[in-house]
Amino acid sequence: MPDSLTGIKPRFKLIGALVIFTLLAFITNVIVFVLKQRPTTARSRAGGVITLESYAFKKGNVKHDLRSRPSARAAARLLPEAITKNMQWLRPQRTIFATAPFPNELFLSVVFSSQGGPGKADRVGTRVVIADDRGQSFDGVLNYMANGGVFEINAFPRRGKELRLQLMEDEKALAEFRIPNPARGAHPVWEPRPLPMSVKNGGLDVTLESFTTDIKARKTRCVFHVREHGQESTTWLPASFELWDATGNHWRPSRSSPIQESNGRVRASFLGALWPDEHAWRMRVEFKSNPPSNQTTSAVEFVVRPEFVRDESLPH
Repeated sequence: MPDSLTGIKPRFKLIGALVIFTLLAFITNVIVFVLKQRPTTARSRAGGVITLESYAFKKGNVKHDLRSRPSARAAARLLPEAITKNMQWLRPQRTIFATAPFPNELFLSVVFSSQGGPGKADRVGTRVVIADDRGQSFDGVLNYMANGGVFEINAFPRRGKELRLQLMEDEKALAEFRIPNPARGAHPVWEPRPLPMSVKNGGLDVTLESFTTDIKARKTRCVFHVREHGQESTTWLPASFELWDATGNHWRPSRSSPIQESNGRVRASFLGALWPDEHAWRMRVEFKSNPPSNQTTSAVEFVVRPEFVRDESLPH
């Protein structure tokens, strides 16, 4: 046999083995991908079944197309929408929309369903407490009836690998699910300024004297000292809070009624205890005059790290 032909058979065998290996790897990846489209379920304490139907981390208002078959879920992710919308078996059983709190920013939305018995839909829950694998967690505390089982997550720890979603019914935990952290990345770290910290806006001079996160009470509290044109003022009160962190979180927490003191100091708090893993937050506070004056609103900003306590005896 000529020397040029001696290596052909081994070469064909190697090529055939590579083709078979590639095909098997492709089939394995497809199977894993299909299985990942299967909704995650958990048993509620009442004996029902709670399902994490879908989650997304996107900008703008998000459309959740819910399909019960894993094969349909996988095909819908792989194929263009122009094809899937014309195929009956790929059409979603339900479509739910999540509303973006800030249209040009990424936000996390999750969709749950709940069944108390065969074919019997049950209440889905009122809020989601979210934590990561580094022990950081955030509870927005505010309960609301999720529209169609969809929850918009206003803030969550973004530096860990995994997130734990705990579905709540008021103060009762219903079920817990785990998902990969969709916002994990090389986030920057902000440097806070020391307290007390003073910021001026026109004739208004606001000093942040205390910034405290009470983990047990699930609140963050502030003490401000307010001066107007150099004089202590009891006219200006904090009307709203807005917060950012270096990882991309941005939200407007619900605040409690401020407490005005006679010496120009104001105590105010908002729902949700910030997590200690984050080095600093940027906090914008809008003050309103009461009674209204020529200038009825004034906003100031601070970059600050809270003191972390577990003391419910502090003023709420």
